[in-house]
Amino acid sequence: MLEQNTELLIQRARSLEIKLKRTLTTGLAGEYRSAFRGSGLEFEEVRPYQYGDDVRSIDWNVTAKTTVPHVKIFREERELNTFFLFDSSSSMNFGVGANQKRQTAIELTGLLSLCVINNNDNFGFAAFTDNIDAFVWPQKSRNHWLNIVHMMYKFEAEKLKTNLKKALQFLRGMKMRRSVIFVVSDFLDSAYENELYPLAKMHQVVLIRVYHPAETPKNFPGFVPIYDLENLKYRWISPFRARSVFQKFEAMDFELSDLSRRLKMDFISVDVTQNYMPALESLFSKRKQTLRLT
Repeated sequence: MLEQNTELLIQRARSLEIKLKRTLTTGLAGEYRSAFRGSGLEFEEVRPYQYGDDVRSIDWNVTAKTTVPHVKIFREERELNTFFLFDSSSSMNFGVGANQKRQTAIELTGLLSLCVINNNDNFGFAAFTDNIDAFVWPQKSRNHWLNIVHMMYKFEAEKLKTNLKKALQFLRGMKMRRSVIFVVSDFLDSAYENELYPLAKMHQVVLIRVYHPAETPKNFPGFVPIYDLENLKYRWISPFRARSVFQKFEAMDFELSDLSRRLKMDFISVDVTQNYMPALESLFSKRKQTLRLT
């Protein structure tokens, strides 16, 4: 039975690879490369001063030793570490088939990580629920990608709760060099906001919220039965309470957008019943504009 399940997971991973590689056009890969690039300069060598060199780059120590002016040469650090923090809790099971939050999150993570590999960069991965359920150090290879997709399917519905705060604390404790961090979640949690501040100071953080419109119904004719995917039980709540709960759901995009603006992060919200490509293109376009201004 275990062998059959493993084979099924491998088949799902390979089927997703075929689907996403069709989506990964040259244009999309180029847009990603322009939107996410290595930052900073890396020292390369010291050479004798040449006419036209910036005098601010003169290495005075070498110049003093050789009595000949020398300058430091730097090259742009192109390689960029990327990390995906993937919400694998039960609330991600909302929806059916291609319109399930989990499936959309898997496709978004899979497509973006293919862009990373196409850019010859490394990417790492962590899946979380109320704990860290999987962690893989950054690498770049097709087998690494297939292994990550396999993991995303494997952890389906194995655990219930969400603890985004603990997941962010774990990531901050890794002491990684500056990276792009994608947090892919429905963000149905609380008390995690303060953990984003130190992470955003060190890294380029992108929040990707996946949601299903059926999570926020408009009409409440009477008491409403709500099935809690993380506690596996029904709760009956009054129309007033239901309206309050779902208004909080609807306000989540505004709150996450405002938080991202204040912490200089990027944020997109993806309706799982719609094509997610416009949201990704909007993200790439916004990041390119930001890079031009810096």
